[in-house]
Amino acid sequence: MQLNSEFKQNIRASEGLNDQRDAYYARIHRKRRQMMRWATLAILVVCSLTIGYRMVQYKIVKQQIAEVNQTVVKAKQDNTNLKQQVTALHDPTYLQQLIREKYMYTKQGEQVYNLPANDPDANR
Repeated sequence: MQLNSEFKQNIRASEGLNDQRDAYYARIHRKRRQMMRWATLAILVVCSLTIGYRMVQYKIVKQQIAEVNQTVVKAKQDNTNLKQQVTALHDPTYLQQLIREKYMYTKQGEQVYNLPANDPDANR
């Protein structure tokens, strides 16, 4: 029976060590889970910031594209107007009218009277 009692003592002694080992493993696992949670949180924060930054950049570029498109449309309209002016300047009747209005040119024997403008600031 002495063998059994030594065996029992060894088992009882090892049970305390087993409990300590289990507690140690439980602490390690808790720390690992906590570290994994923090790492996951950090990754999510970095991804969120990156996505937010990219969205802001996208909005800025989209706005710039809209402004450039407006500039292109305005330039095309100006180009069309200038082409029409060039065409009109080749017409002698239009050219004569333009010179008479802009430079106050008159035909021989014609009298020009300057009338006040319909500007409300002209009366002051």
